[in-house]
Amino acid sequence: MKRVSNKSLGSWIRTAHFGFPGFALTVAALGEANFVSIVVLFTIATSVLFVVLGDCFVHVYESYLMDDDVCGVDIVLEALGLDLTLSNRYWSSIYIAAAYYIILSLIIEYRFAFFSTYVV
Repeated sequence: MKRVSNKSLGSWIRTAHFGFPGFALTVAALGEANFVSIVVLFTIATSVLFVVLGDCFVHVYESYLMDDDVCGVDIVLEALGLDLTLSNRYWSSIYIAAAYYIILSLIIEYRFAFFSTYVV
């Protein structure tokens, strides 16, 4: 059996990393309450790790495997004409995450709090 290359493994991890927010919003919008709870707990855990470590631990591992320095927020920074510095990446990640948490919270509020109160 052959060994999987770092680039292949890094590509799969990066794909999952970039796709998880969309998956989590889909689960929040359509999934059962138990799955939504798991997604919320996972999101909280990764957020705490981001703040504690000062960087996304998945991004650090991806960069190591892929031997590059591509970050998910780079496209936003480039579109805004900002430099790709560690500080800009950190703060833009915080702002994007805040918007994501607001959207996730609104979906969960709409699905579970609103309907459980007003629909019999």
